[in-house]
Amino acid sequence: MADLRLNARIKTSTVECGATAKALPTTPLNSQTSRILYNDGSFTVFLGNQDVEASGTNKGIPLDTGKERTFGCSDKFLIYGITAGSAVNVIIGEAY
Repeated sequence: MADLRLNARIKTSTVECGATAKALPTTPLNSQTSRILYNDGSFTVFLGNQDVEASGTNKGIPLDTGKERTFGCSDKFLIYGITAGSAVNVIIGEAY
């Protein structure tokens, strides 16, 4: 059986995330199989849907400084990020 991973590619991008929820990435691929998010900033990024918050009832999943999270995903998978502090860069890798 052929190893299908040999044909996989990764597209990378960077999105500045701040006090307003922002899509990570702003334009997702149509055929991604997974997404890696890396917090390249000085504040925690909270991950969730378009209503994600840094605190309260819609508090997102924390992505601490210098950490990464990997998500398996299907077509048009959307995830948003927000911070409670200053803006930070989130580096995104999409496998397809």
